[in-house]
Amino acid sequence: MAGVVGRLMLTKLTDMRDVVLLSVACIAGAMLTPVFPFVGIPLCAASLGGLVYRERSMAAALVAIMATVVGGWLRPGDMVAVGLAVLGILSAAQRLRRADVYQVGVWLGVVLGVGMAGAEYMTARLNGLTIREYMNEAASQATVVLGNRAFSGMDVDAMTKTMIQFAPAVYVMLGFAVVVPTLYALVWSARRADAVIRPVPKLDRTDLSPHVLWPLVTAVLLMAAGRVWGGSDGVLMIMGLNLLLVVRVALLVQGLALVAALLRAGGTGRVALVIGVVVALLVDAATWVVSMAGLLDFWINFRRLDRGTGSEGIEGPAEGL
Repeated sequence: MAGVVGRLMLTKLTDMRDVVLLSVACIAGAMLTPVFPFVGIPLCAASLGGLVYRERSMAAALVAIMATVVGGWLRPGDMVAVGLAVLGILSAAQRLRRADVYQVGVWLGVVLGVGMAGAEYMTARLNGLTIREYMNEAASQATVVLGNRAFSGMDVDAMTKTMIQFAPAVYVMLGFAVVVPTLYALVWSARRADAVIRPVPKLDRTDLSPHVLWPLVTAVLLMAAGRVWGGSDGVLMIMGLNLLLVVRVALLVQGLALVAALLRAGGTGRVALVIGVVVALLVDAATWVVSMAGLLDFWINFRRLDRGTGSEGIEGPAEGL
């Protein structure tokens, strides 16, 4: 009897220790988020995911509130970024139990991007600056940090105008970039807790829904309309270009899946696969060739995937990305 009681007490103490450590890790992530969002937000995800998948949802909610307060205490404007991030992470952790990881990634990436944009806006307003003044100051500081030679022939005001015009796409793409390690952290925490979530397809088997092409069609129509009404600097053209840059992320994912499938078919190992994907990213940054290949894959189906059954998968223990 005494042995059973001792084991129960040890289990309870271990559980309390894990809750405390995960809470501290989430607070640390909130403190890192304003400066290193690629580290801070995934750290919050691993911590909150660990609590959620250990059925400590109440503790996770309280820790999320504490993380938001800490983020706001360090810099008031960052309360928006941290608050939306932890709220999105809590929702994503639950949604991963029944939704595809890519579906979760789409809206979570947008939430993270909106949060980071909101933090910058709040910081500007709290400092008594308009968005144009805030961006102009950032452009001026960039010329100092990187050196005037890097910006030779470029007008700071022109840079500010460009930054404002493409800020929506930049923040959304930044959110999508951060969401990759964030989802990885959530899946990792689910695996550690032996939680049941939807299986994560390997990159070479990834096949996005063709519905992602509708925003692409909308972007092309907006740009075509912009050529008639408003010109290259008109609202319609800028909206179309922003939407095109955002949709390119989906096309790039499809293209990288195609690259991964080709490398797998060639018998490459894990290291070679990672190197190949990195090279594909670098090539696409300059040429968009991988994104174009992803676009073609929606019609040609280079990998001969069975698209009649969808990508729902079967529920099971969490797997690695």
